Amino acid sequence: YQLAELLNPEDAWVRFNLGEMYWKQGKPVRTIEEYQKAIELEPGIAWFHLALSEVHEEENEADLALEKSEKNYGN
Repeated sequence: YQLAELLNPEDAWVRFNLGEMYWKQGKPVRTIEEYQKAIELEPGIAWFHLALSEVHEEENEADLALEKSEKNYGN
């Protein structure tokens, strides 16, 4: 994925998959950074928002996850 990032840094799915890789490596801060980049590039993909809120929840940041969810979906 890192090579894909070099070849196409503006691809939201590359960013998302980098986040997935970092999550599996136990690097939540890097995961959040990559998910946020994916959202900046493609804000309409709900999957990115869901994944980000799940990381916040896992990291005991449930309030932040709820706040972001409400902001993005108007609940």
